[in-house]
Amino acid sequence: TTPLLMDFGSVGPLSRPLQSRQDVLEIAEIASQHTTISYRPPELFAGELRVGDMDLDYTKVDVWSCGCVLFAILFGASPSESEFHRKTGRLQIVDCTQLKVLQNIPQPP
Repeated sequence: TTPLLMDFGSVGPLSRPLQSRQDVLEIAEIASQHTTISYRPPELFAGELRVGDMDLDYTKVDVWSCGCVLFAILFGASPSESEFHRKTGRLQIVDCTQLKVLQNIPQPP
């Protein structure tokens, strides 16, 4: 079998200015349609982008998604779907939500 790397639906120009509320809403909507929530960078969620912020850097977005893929290869689930049990240190798979994505990345014991 041939490995297939995917889930880079947010790939776009190298950067994009956030000049209006319409720009912010459009970026968040496109990201929600073309990326899987558990691999989506926090800055692509509605509420995390703001008018007047620095330009959205798509190279950082791609690095985040690639990091999530590598984490999933190592642990069997994306960081947003993973928790490490406090006592045993075993990985637990959990539901992925926007709040889970915005939390800290789980650290293996």
